[in-house]
Amino acid sequence: MEYVEVQQKNMQDGSLKTARWIPPQSDGIYKLNVALSQSKQSYSVGIGLIIRNKFGEVLAAACDKGVKELNPLCTAACVVRKALLFCQSTSFSNVEVECNFAELVDLLNSDRICSLEVAWILEDIAIIKDSFNFISFSSIPLRCNRAALALANAAKEKEEVIVWLEECPSFLFPIVHSDIHQ
Repeated sequence: MEYVEVQQKNMQDGSLKTARWIPPQSDGIYKLNVALSQSKQSYSVGIGLIIRNKFGEVLAAACDKGVKELNPLCTAACVVRKALLFCQSTSFSNVEVECNFAELVDLLNSDRICSLEVAWILEDIAIIKDSFNFISFSSIPLRCNRAALALANAAKEKEEVIVWLEECPSFLFPIVHSDIHQ
């Protein structure tokens, strides 16, 4: 029994080490990582957005606050909508969107008609998606989204939107560096 437990622990430890941020595979495609961090004291969430190229270089990043909806799926959808609007405003029209909102990604990647309360936000996202030359949505483990999560956590401390263009926020250097050189 102990041998099986040790083998399972080794497999889990190995998967944690191999799970990491993966750059987009093509030139001209950018990776948009999106994360949110919920505040326990208020009805707000911290939002972190980071856009990187295939070399892992940070091309744009932002942290902002959003409203925590009663339905967590609605909160995630509002965050993704805000992320797509950020891409539009910074002229990134070829993006692979990664987040840890698996249920939302399933809805975004399906042709199912949604009658949930999130439906109106999904309709907004569908309209915004049409303005992109290329867009895809993937669900990833939160441990592969550390830079966006760090931005989301920082957003909880700030009262205003902070945007970085063509530079990496200094507090993200260690995370971005480890993502590239793992």
